[in-house]
Amino acid sequence: MYASITITLLSLAIPHVMSMVTSFESHSSESSYAASNYLKVTIFRWVNTAIITHIITPFTDTLQDGLFLIDSIYVLFMVNLLSKPLLQLSDVLGNLNRHYFGPRELDQRRMNLKFQGSTYDIGERYTELTRVLFLTFFYCTIFPAAFFFAAAILTESYWLDKFSILRSWKQGPNIGTKISIFSNYFFLAILLVYSVIMSYTYAQMPFDNACNTNVTISSDYYHLFTGNAMSHKRDLFEVDITSASEHKEHKFCNQNFLEYVPAVFPALPSFQPEGSEWMNDSQRIFASIYGWSCVVVCLLVGATMFLKTLYNCFSSLFCSGYKPSGEPRQKRFSEVPELFGYIPQIQVPGYTFPLILCDLLNVDSDLVGWKDMRVTHGSHNIINGLLSTDSQSFSIVKSWTPKY
Repeated sequence: MYASITITLLSLAIPHVMSMVTSFESHSSESSYAASNYLKVTIFRWVNTAIITHIITPFTDTLQDGLFLIDSIYVLFMVNLLSKPLLQLSDVLGNLNRHYFGPRELDQRRMNLKFQGSTYDIGERYTELTRVLFLTFFYCTIFPAAFFFAAAILTESYWLDKFSILRSWKQGPNIGTKISIFSNYFFLAILLVYSVIMSYTYAQMPFDNACNTNVTISSDYYHLFTGNAMSHKRDLFEVDITSASEHKEHKFCNQNFLEYVPAVFPALPSFQPEGSEWMNDSQRIFASIYGWSCVVVCLLVGATMFLKTLYNCFSSLFCSGYKPSGEPRQKRFSEVPELFGYIPQIQVPGYTFPLILCDLLNVDSDLVGWKDMRVTHGSHNIINGLLSTDSQSFSIVKSWTPKY
C-alpha cells in the first residue's frame, strides 16, 4: 500500500519537475516544448508505475497470496481511481487563491491574478492516459480486472478534465496536433510491450520454480509436519503440513526465462531445460501461439515505427510542404467571431493579460483575442511604453527582461 501511494505521489509531482528541466531547453514553438516535456514525463511514469514494481518483486511472489505483486497492482489501481477526484475536484490551491489570498491582495491587478485558475498541460494529460494504458497491458495477463479499472479511470478522467477545463483551469496555449501525432509511437510501444509480457507471463506460469517429477513420495513422510509460514503482514506463525500417498516429489527448476544465459526470445516451450520441464500440454500449445504472435507483433510494430520515422525525416525533401484542402466559403474571415489574427505577444508572470509586441495603429482590436474591460489594448502594448514616457508603461518595460 505504501509503495502504491508513493508511486502515485511521484507521478503527480514529476510533471512539475520535468517542466522545470524542459524550461532550460530551446524550442522553436509551444508544440515542440510540449512534445519534449511529454516524452520525459511519459518515460518516467511508465518506469515508475509498472517496470519498477515488476523488478523489485521476487519472481516466486508473483502469484502468491498476501501483499505481493497482484495485491500491489490492485492497490495501485484503487489509489489512482480514488485520488484523482479528491485532488482535482477539491482544487485546494485554487480555492485558497480565490477565497483567501485573492481578497487580501493590495490592488486589483494582483487580486485578478489569483482568480485566473490553475494552468494545465495537454501533454501531461496525454501522459496520464498512456500511463494507465501501459500499466493495464503490462499486468492484465495476471490481473484481468485491470481492464475494468482502466475503463473506470479513463471515464473518470474524461469527465473530470472536461469539468476542470470549462470551470476551474485557465486557458492553455495553442499547441496544434503535434502531441497527438507523437502519441502514436507510444501506443505502438504499448502494443509491443503487451505482446511480449503476455507471452513471457503465460510461459512462466505458475511462478513457483517447482517441477513435478511424477515420483510418489516415500512412505517415511506419511505423517503430520509442523512448520513456519508468513502472513500477509510478514508475521510468522505455525502451520500443519500433511503428506499422503497421492503427493508427488518436486525439484527446483528455473521458470524465469529472463534469467537464462543467453536470453530467451521468444518464450517458447522448446527453451525449457531438459529434464526440468514444467509446462503441461495445453500450456505448451498456447505458449507457442503467444510466442510466435509476439514475434509477428514485434516485426509489425518495428517496421511501422521505422517507416514512420523514415517518412518524417525525408518527406520534406520529396513532397510539398502544404496542400490546400476543401473549397473556399462565402463567409469572410472578419465575419467569424471565433477567429483571431496573429498578434505577437508574450505572457509575463505577474500580469493578468499578455504584453503586446507590435504596433496596433492600423489593426482592428477585435483580432487580438482578448479584451481588458478597464483599459484599452494600448496600456498592455510594449511599443507604446517604448515610445512614451508614461510611468506605468515604462515600469512594465523595465520589469520585463527579454530572452531573445
